[in-house]
Amino acid sequence: MRDSDDSQDDADGKMRRGVDRYEAARRSWEYFQTGEARPEPVENAPQAAHGQGDFDSSEFLEGAKIFFSRFQEAGDNRDLDSIRDFISDEVYAQAVADLETGGVAARTEIMLLDARLVDVRTENGTTSVTVQFDADLRKGISGGQREHVRTVWEFSRDETAPGSLWTLDKINRMDH
Repeated sequence: MRDSDDSQDDADGKMRRGVDRYEAARRSWEYFQTGEARPEPVENAPQAAHGQGDFDSSEFLEGAKIFFSRFQEAGDNRDLDSIRDFISDEVYAQAVADLETGGVAARTEIMLLDARLVDVRTENGTTSVTVQFDADLRKGISGGQREHVRTVWEFSRDETAPGSLWTLDKINRMDH
């Protein structure tokens, strides 16, 4: 016996299993891990949230953590172009300036990353999400420089444009 919410028959009469929420989150944000510009569509994935009422906070936070890692990697590799489609002009300009004053490329290892949803709101067809990150990082070639970082990241997505992606609009560093 199968649950009609989890599987369905395709045009050829073959049974397909639905994609669970964790898998949908992983696949919908996986372009941050691979550096590809656009994700491949996921068959039977739950539809993307449109507006605050359908917002899946655990799915979003999972993706936000992946993006946090991908953002660190892009900075370490001095390859901000790999994530350019997913960051605002303001964040891009600040990241470029940080790279120019940062000296030699370094390696960042994320030892611990905690993400907490601060705010979700939809106004004028745009959903905005604020996430607070607490991260313990090790930086440098040997990984010896430890740092605790607390930041608040603001993401947005245009809900009126089909297939729109989340964009990182702002990074606010908090005092320790």
